[in-house]
Amino acid sequence: MKTTRTFKPICLILLLLFAGSAAFAQGKWDAFPKNEKWFLMGGVGIHGYVGDYDSQISFGERFGAGGEIAVGKWIAPAIAVRLQLNALHAVGGTKSGKKESWNYGHAHVDAMLNLSELAVGADEERLYSAIPFMGIGVARRAARHNADAVPTLTIGLLNSFRMNEHLCLNIEGKGSIVGDKLDGLAGGRSGEGTLTLTVGMTYNF
Repeated sequence: MKTTRTFKPICLILLLLFAGSAAFAQGKWDAFPKNEKWFLMGGVGIHGYVGDYDSQISFGERFGAGGEIAVGKWIAPAIAVRLQLNALHAVGGTKSGKKESWNYGHAHVDAMLNLSELAVGADEERLYSAIPFMGIGVARRAARHNADAVPTLTIGLLNSFRMNEHLCLNIEGKGSIVGDKLDGLAGGRSGEGTLTLTVGMTYNF
């Protein structure tokens, strides 16, 4: 219940920020062709989980692999929305000090804000764009019949490097707050955390 109450004001702030940014961007520029573009994204990287008893194992043992795919659309010169799906391998510790690992899925909807467009103006041929994002979603541990889906809040930064009209190289870092029961260990916290760093590509239609 604590997690649910925490997420309600966060969701409201996210919606207000998104709406205000969109209005500002639309008033600053005429529509660019980019505003009409859909895009597909994919990436792979490393993933860390911060759970109740992870201090029982060394820091270097607490990382696993992760992969992600996403689909999104630019709806204003500096505003995009996307749906991202993550498949992640988490590694953590138990109360007895043993190491355990598990897989889980994470789906989240993100509001994305291109700071480079806001600061300098719209440019279809910009080589680098800094794109922070914030989103809400759900995560669920795999291969557990009694596993509950837990709410998530994700904040991150997408570093986008333009290669040509359609392709961009991405380096994306993000952190998520997730419900306490995602790792299967209830330790009394209202939430736990994850960190992910990926390298991938974007295809712009």
